[in-house]
Amino acid sequence: MCGRCGSPMYVRYNVAGHHRRPRYVCIDQADARRAACQSVRARDIDAATARLTLDLMTPTSIETTLAIQSEVDRRTAEIEQHHQVRITRARYESDIARRRFLLVDPANRLVAANLEAEWNARLSELATGEEQLPHFRAEAKDQLTADMRRRIMELCRDLSQLWADPAVIDRERKEILSLLINDVTILEDHGQIIAHVRLSGGACRSLTFRRSRIAPKKQTLSDVVTRIDQLLDLGDDGMVAEQLNVAGVRNWRNGTFTKSQIGAIRKGHDLRSHGQRRRIAGYATAGELAARYHVTRTTIRHWAQNGLLERISCGKRHRWYYRLLAGTGIVKGYGGPYARRPRVVSTPICNSSEHGAV
Repeated sequence: MCGRCGSPMYVRYNVAGHHRRPRYVCIDQADARRAACQSVRARDIDAATARLTLDLMTPTSIETTLAIQSEVDRRTAEIEQHHQVRITRARYESDIARRRFLLVDPANRLVAANLEAEWNARLSELATGEEQLPHFRAEAKDQLTADMRRRIMELCRDLSQLWADPAVIDRERKEILSLLINDVTILEDHGQIIAHVRLSGGACRSLTFRRSRIAPKKQTLSDVVTRIDQLLDLGDDGMVAEQLNVAGVRNWRNGTFTKSQIGAIRKGHDLRSHGQRRRIAGYATAGELAARYHVTRTTIRHWAQNGLLERISCGKRHRWYYRLLAGTGIVKGYGGPYARRPRVVSTPICNSSEHGAV
């Protein structure tokens, strides 16, 4: 189950060469572009749930479970004996009622009618008891015999070896997990995975672990990561990829870098994007500043062209970021016979009587 939207997650396979790598993907609550709500490597989840299963299936825990099952079986036998006593009593009372009815004088109709009604009531109780007993036995038929308990304990002691045995196919492992686990709710956030496992008995276990990284032979070198971190101060992922390719730096496949690869490396090493770095430095986009000062984006661009705002660009699309110097503000201009151009003041002006102040 998806921990974000609550929808079921499906298995998808990524083909890499001759290998198929399964993933758990949630797409039910995605937008029209069918972007994945959440996607997690199946190997990470499967390994964590397998470890939990092996930890739970210890001889001590199984012995405790069998002791509890023995107590349940004892109480079940007591309840069945109670049903048997109830049926015997109902049969005895129905026989008594029948004999009373047969001994009554037919001429005494009122007494005969009462005895007949009592007989019918006792027969109804007997029929109800005899009908409930097979249902109870059907519900309690899964009792463990002594031989079954012995085999379970032997299997429990060898479960780790059995699980790792190459002769055991994945379908049999899934059958074992399906007997112990009802569902797993997955939530992935910045490389950390939280899996809430709901067991068949109703108990829940929460597992927290890090997402597995790329194989060591495919990891990006630390000096390349450091260089990417430095280049992100100057431009976005696309510009960083171009700079590395121009410098002759190659990726783990001995090929050129792409924008998506830079984004994956940045997220894998928790590096801030270029936009985040600009916002930390006080920069904002034209739309953000326009909303702040209640003007249009064109006005923000004119202010920057006239030197009222500092601006920088990054990427092929030349996306501009703007900012005011610390401790300064802008007073908007206005038209008319007393027109005035916008200007920068040393401190922000608030509650000014001058028309157009921000």
